[in-house]
Amino acid sequence: MMLDVRDLVVGYNKKDVLHGVSLGVGKAEIVALVGHNGAGKTTLMRAALGLTPCTSGSVVFDGQAVDAGHVAQTVARGLAFVPQGRNTFRSLKVAENLDIAVNAAGPGAAARVDEVFAMFPILRERLAQPAGKLSGGQQQMVALALALVRGPRLMMLDEPSTGLSPVMVDEVFRRVVEMRERFGISVLIVDQNVRRLLGMVDRVAVLKAGRKVFDGSPASIMSDDQLWQLF
Repeated sequence: MMLDVRDLVVGYNKKDVLHGVSLGVGKAEIVALVGHNGAGKTTLMRAALGLTPCTSGSVVFDGQAVDAGHVAQTVARGLAFVPQGRNTFRSLKVAENLDIAVNAAGPGAAARVDEVFAMFPILRERLAQPAGKLSGGQQQMVALALALVRGPRLMMLDEPSTGLSPVMVDEVFRRVVEMRERFGISVLIVDQNVRRLLGMVDRVAVLKAGRKVFDGSPASIMSDDQLWQLF
């Protein structure tokens, strides 16, 4: 198991947001985490990375406990988080964005840049352009590339299709599947394009008001009208 979340309780201002949630992501598995806004999806991801402390429960990444406040160590062990909102240095050129990511990642990262270009060839043509001047889809590719140069084993993606055209949504989702195929990366993904999402994941977990109410195959959700009402 690459990520093992057990009985997680997380709260803000003395109010619980997650109520005993358990979730696993296997090696080279793509898992969707879906639910209405405010269901606790982003909170779960932040707790899994150690950005948000949990009241009780546990998070284990690749066999080691994740402790709140030790984000750098967790990232160094291979957990990447791409938050919502085109996580790039918008005023810097694409090449400069990649240089920053390579320098931060340390040994081995420079060799992965060619692998990133093989996956996102359009970025090689955009190296001299500021990241903020690219299309929304290309900016999202830069964000994914910055995470990939670290050589992650698990990538958590929060709303990667926000603001993208339907064509670019399909393109970004194809790239997510390709990451798993090329690099064997596990993926935990949150996105509001649920129908498209269910067509590319291995498993789906549904949160409602901070509680997990379903965990199973995409086919099970597609055939259950009551579950569809949760989105």
